[in-house]
Amino acid sequence: MNLNFFLRVKKHFIPIFFVMMYFMSPAVCFSQDSPPAERFVQVDELSGEVQLKVNAGESWKIAEKGMRIQQGGEIRTGKDSKAVILVDENAAAGKVDIYANTWVRVGVLGHSERAGAKRTLFDLALGQVFVKAQGVSGDGTFQIRTPTSTSSVRGESASFEVKVEEE
Repeated sequence: MNLNFFLRVKKHFIPIFFVMMYFMSPAVCFSQDSPPAERFVQVDELSGEVQLKVNAGESWKIAEKGMRIQQGGEIRTGKDSKAVILVDENAAAGKVDIYANTWVRVGVLGHSERAGAKRTLFDLALGQVFVKAQGVSGDGTFQIRTPTSTSSVRGESASFEVKVEEE
């Protein structure tokens, strides 16, 4: 081998070495955005007659502790009944107490376009709920929609009620 070969290799070695190190670095190899965690609502406490639909379009089932409800699912309670549901793993996004004669639909369990911001929306058709929202930050939202309004709860608790007007 002649000396010119080594000089040519040496001249290109340093830039090639740094380019290789850049693409092999963990920051580049693993910097892809990981998909957001699956969101769900989980039944935590029950008393009395509580029924649910796990997903939209399913039939009503008798609720049991630990059951998970997806977006579009519904929960309804009977007379003298109550349910407590947790939003996300270990109630990371909040907790909802559902009182007697209430009908609630899980409207949205999603993420906003900005990373990490959770969007949560419950449709309260009838009855009363008590919401304790937590873990709502940045562009995240936790909302309760009734037939007449939509309210946001952020880092606090609030009670909502929808009554049927009797004629």
